[in-house]
Order: sequence, then C-alpha cells, then structure tokens
Amino acid sequence: MVMIEFGFAHFLQQLDPLGWVLLGVLGLLSLASWTFFLIWAALGLLTRGQGARFAVAALATPGFAEPRPPPPGARVEAALLAVVREARDLADAGERFAAAGGLAAHLTRGLRQQLDRAAVVRERGLTLLATTAATAPYLGLLGTVWGIYHALLRIAGTGEAGLAAVAGPIGEALVMTALGLSVAIPAVFAHNLVQRSNRTLLAHWEDFAATLLLRATAPAPVAQAGAESRSTLRRMGG
Repeated sequence: MVMIEFGFAHFLQQLDPLGWVLLGVLGLLSLASWTFFLIWAALGLLTRGQGARFAVAALATPGFAEPRPPPPGARVEAALLAVVREARDLADAGERFAAAGGLAAHLTRGLRQQLDRAAVVRERGLTLLATTAATAPYLGLLGTVWGIYHALLRIAGTGEAGLAAVAGPIGEALVMTALGLSVAIPAVFAHNLVQRSNRTLLAHWEDFAATLLLRATAPAPVAQAGAESRSTLRRMGG
C-alpha cells in the first residue's frame, strides 16, 4: 500500500479548474475586503476628530463664517455650513422664500440633501464587505462538496474504503470550508465596525445641522439646541 502525505500542498495539487476558480474568488474577495478596511482605518485615524473640532469652531464664529479652510475630515460640516451661509446671504440680499415654505423649509431641504449625500458616500464599500461575509462561506462549502465528490471517486477507483483512505481526502476537502470562513469572519467584523462608525458620524452631522438650522432661523439666541429641529430633519429624510 502506497502511503500518501496529505496536507495543504497536496490539497492544491489535487484541485481541478472549478476548485481553482473558487479559491481565486475567495482570494480576491479577501484581498478587496482587507484593502478597503485598511484604507478606511488609515483615513479614519488621519482625520479623527477634525469634523468635531471644525463644528465647534464654526458655531463659535459669528455670522456663519467659515472659521478656517476645512480639513479633509470636515468636508461634510463645511458643506452644511455653506448651505446655511448661502441661504442667509440670499435672505440678506432680499430673496423671498415664501413660495418655498419659508427660510426654515429651504434650509431643511438643503441640509437634508447634504446629509443624504454624505450618508451615501459613507456607505461605499459596505456592499463589498456584506457580499464577502454572505458568499464566502457558501463558496467554501461548494468547494468542499466538490472536493469530497472527487475524493470519493478516487477512493472508489482504488477500491480502498478504510478509514485511513477516506479521512485524508475528505479532510483535505474541508480546507475549502475553512478558507471560506477565514474570509467571511473578518468581513463581518469589518462591516459591523464601519456601519457603527457611520451611524456615529451621521448622528454628529444631524446634530450639527439641527443647531445650524435653529441658529439661522431663530430671531434671537436660543439656549436649547433643538431636539425639534433634529426630528424635523429626520422626517424630511423619511
């Protein structure tokens, strides 16, 4: 009886075209997911806190003037501030907003549009992570089933049905399932982390937009930052 050393190298040698396709797809999904997540994490570290600091400086600056050139991490805050500043400039120039529901309605629409655009941008890459997390285990399972099928055919051809003859080929086939899970599990963690970060940022942007709306439309300084204004923005967004 010829002894065969089973292992990952032998597993690769026994792959057929379908197995190589599945292995290649898993590799591409893993590479794309890790690349996106590492770039996202690096950009997050570089721009961390910039938006919050810019918002504080903007609220402390009279007349809705831009306190300084916005850093890369404060582009959304700068866009929200620009909407309010443009509307106030038009109002000061004699522009009437009655046909559009008044200045508050005009500002609410403009701020809501900027928030929706920012949310769409922040969702980029989530589809890749969700697709990887959902499909990688099934691709691995398909590779395992296909590998077990071919292993059983080889065992039947040799006529050996003992445990030693069956365990090695089937154990190798299970490697595809392990590879699929190793691709999917990090993608799940990355998806949840990015989604939570997006929710936190969106809440910050909505708070900032609500404060800007209140200050731009209130006839006098108001102490409360306005839960009503924030709920108005959410209702406009559906």
